[in-house]
Amino acid sequence: MKKYQYQQIAIDLEKKVTDKQWVSGEKLPSIRQLSAQYQISKNTVIHALYELEAAGLIEARPKTGYFVTTVFQHKEPSRLASLTLTPTAVSMPVLFYDIMQRGAAFDILPNSPDSAPSNHLLSLNRHLNKAQRNNPQRKAMHYDSPMGSPALRFQIKE
Repeated sequence: MKKYQYQQIAIDLEKKVTDKQWVSGEKLPSIRQLSAQYQISKNTVIHALYELEAAGLIEARPKTGYFVTTVFQHKEPSRLASLTLTPTAVSMPVLFYDIMQRGAAFDILPNSPDSAPSNHLLSLNRHLNKAQRNNPQRKAMHYDSPMGSPALRFQIKE
């Protein structure tokens, strides 16, 4: 399988972290330095850094650069025990109501006895929205890599 340049750079940078060439909290070289070192475009370096950031290996700090995360521990995804799962027939409404009752979307459950959300729920939503607006750098609305979680992809492959 062919690897793109950004994937090769991401693998090389990850290896440097796992081999302890860069330790937790250490600043990575700048995008320009990496671009010159690997003789590739800045966009390719940025894509590789995004991959590592999505994997939780590095973190971006505004106006400072990229740093090795302090909580990173390289470990292989745990292999699932040999469970034999048996399919169970479910009707769509049963599945839908089960998801709605178990999820955080209890305020939009159709045909709910409490049609209007409580004042506590409205207050909670206001506080959450305010916290999101006041801390945009926390990436509450940040999506994972379009390719998906590497650990999940590995498990699916296995």
